[in-house]
Amino acid sequence: FSEEIIALREQNRPIRLFYSETTAINIKDYMTEGFKLYEDLFFEGMPLGFATKNIIQKQDNSNWDVIVVYRNAYVTDAEFAALQHYLNQGGTVILDSHNSLALNEYGQSRQQKLTASKGKLLVLNTNSIKQISQAALAEVNPVNKPAVLVSEDNGQAHKTTMWRVVEQAQGKYLVNILNVGHNTAKLDLSLANGQAFKALDLMTGNAVNKQFNLASEQVLLLEISTH
Repeated sequence: FSEEIIALREQNRPIRLFYSETTAINIKDYMTEGFKLYEDLFFEGMPLGFATKNIIQKQDNSNWDVIVVYRNAYVTDAEFAALQHYLNQGGTVILDSHNSLALNEYGQSRQQKLTASKGKLLVLNTNSIKQISQAALAEVNPVNKPAVLVSEDNGQAHKTTMWRVVEQAQGKYLVNILNVGHNTAKLDLSLANGQAFKALDLMTGNAVNKQFNLASEQVLLLEISTH
């Protein structure tokens, strides 16, 4: 399944989390706390990416829909300028609070504030990961949201099943599903547009019901067909 794996790997990442080495140097729990936001978004059916100054400057900005700035108080002037340039070009930036980007690498206050310009700037003023995640998901272009949805019941308050979707020709979708939790998950497949479909396990050639159980660490590679 090399072609299928490559197709899954080469998906665009509509949500980018801003990473600043400057903040990482100044805040010892930067990566630990940032991982909590990454984890919350990881189980929403879309691949995630990161944005740094170099990524913003050197990559095609149309490859993502929104940059989320979370717990990034310390940034260099060059990092700040990269985010402002992205907004100037029509990009969308979400800040967790007004304290984001407020200091330079030496801890000195920055007088400049990001401005929306031609883009969209959202300042949430919250430390709630759930609120930040929901705001980021709301900014994703509908064409970049997963066409196949997976709802789960694993007996816990948090999700443990990740899935990724690649649209293929003739009304088909490639879906990779993995349960990374300790418990068996009860899953329910559906299409975002409400269409009827058939599911085929590509590794066994067997049909799959839209409702099924997925054991801990079990992985599936499915073909979803609407015809």
